[in-house]
Amino acid sequence: MTKPSVSSKNTWEVLAAFAFGTLFILIIFITSLYFSNPTVFQYEVFRTILALAAAGFGAVLPGFLDVRFKNWLRAGGALALFVVVYFFSPVPLPVTESPLPPSPLGDPQTEVDAWLADIDRGSYAQAYDSMADIFKQKYSVGAFSEFVKRIRDKLGKATSRTLQGSNAYESPPGFPKGHYRELVFNTRFANDPRMIFEIVALVGEKGAWRVTSFHYAVQNESGQIVPLVL
Repeated sequence: MTKPSVSSKNTWEVLAAFAFGTLFILIIFITSLYFSNPTVFQYEVFRTILALAAAGFGAVLPGFLDVRFKNWLRAGGALALFVVVYFFSPVPLPVTESPLPPSPLGDPQTEVDAWLADIDRGSYAQAYDSMADIFKQKYSVGAFSEFVKRIRDKLGKATSRTLQGSNAYESPPGFPKGHYRELVFNTRFANDPRMIFEIVALVGEKGAWRVTSFHYAVQNESGQIVPLVL
């Protein structure tokens, strides 16, 4: 029985590599017609297949190609073409920012007034339930109730509360993209003669305004607004 010659075997390997390279390119072309805006995962798959296709074509090219990449990778021949196509992609995936969600419905002050009313009554668990999910992910109802109760027990009953001002802003650093509001109240308490600033922040969540953070502040002797320390 006659064994195939080495040259005949090499020819079939080259033809197979070329055929697979052509097939991979056809796959990418057909797939791109259905996925004109690929995800990051799909883009990485396309780039890998394209690099494999280039390596297949490189197997039939004469000569020798030598590539060095960042002083840690060296490749030649078909592998070199794979490296060139994969690591030096000429068309990076465009970065698209997620759109800003619609502005929440309702009046943010109405939500804050209801939340502060729960705090004034000592209904801390009910106030916690109405807060934003991003706050609940950080603090438990027990920790929230203990913190607010400790402060309000020292301050005493709220005797007056006036809205000083409000600010509107979008997507602050470190927070999810969305609509935010901050309301500042001038509040008097029975056990503290000072004017206390109640600062309440809200975020648009699930189409409504929800309290996401709050803190108390006072004005020091220099006229600066500083956190309340009891």
